[in-house]
Amino acid sequence: MKISKVLSVVVAVGVGAVLAAPGNLFADGKATFAAKKCGSCHSLAAAKASNLSYAGSKYQAAWLEAWLAKPTPIRQVKWGTLDKGTTSHAALSAAEAKDVAAYLATLTDAKVAKGVVPAGAAKGATRVRGKLLFEKKQGCYGCHHVKNSSGKVTGGFSGPSLVDAGDRLQADWIVAYLKNPEHFFPETMSPNYSKRFNEKEMENLAQYMMGFK
Repeated sequence: MKISKVLSVVVAVGVGAVLAAPGNLFADGKATFAAKKCGSCHSLAAAKASNLSYAGSKYQAAWLEAWLAKPTPIRQVKWGTLDKGTTSHAALSAAEAKDVAAYLATLTDAKVAKGVVPAGAAKGATRVRGKLLFEKKQGCYGCHHVKNSSGKVTGGFSGPSLVDAGDRLQADWIVAYLKNPEHFFPETMSPNYSKRFNEKEMENLAQYMMGFK
């Protein structure tokens, strides 16, 4: 057999093995997403409510995997309403959660620029500025649950909880959302903060929220 034919066989077998391998998380996750009928509640199309088309830009991978296996309410109102209460979310097995999280991590949005916000929670003067923006200039706790200085959860319920925002959200996505919330959620009640904050203030606010654990 000629060398070229041998190489062709080796490459073909290798590619087939990769596609069939249990560790091919993307393919397994996409298949699980379809099998579990996740699309009946979640859209993968941009500019649609409850859409996951930008999940890889919004969520932190470790949090997403853990949450899919053991979901807890993020909103304190029933889905699609402003009635107090919660809507349950189906749990996946640990293996399914790992695969689906890997698949969702590939779904990103070009409007979320990478590296805008420095890594880690805000410290020093940056933290002070972020705290003032969050609590004084805007009063974000009016719509969102947060932990106060004593660790007690307080705040409004019309928006999603921000109690664990530092584990759940990516800082760069927060900035992108503040600039153009309608892009991510056309029916949002959230104001467009590009008209209220300058670029640096939005970055400070996002980095401050990375301390919410």
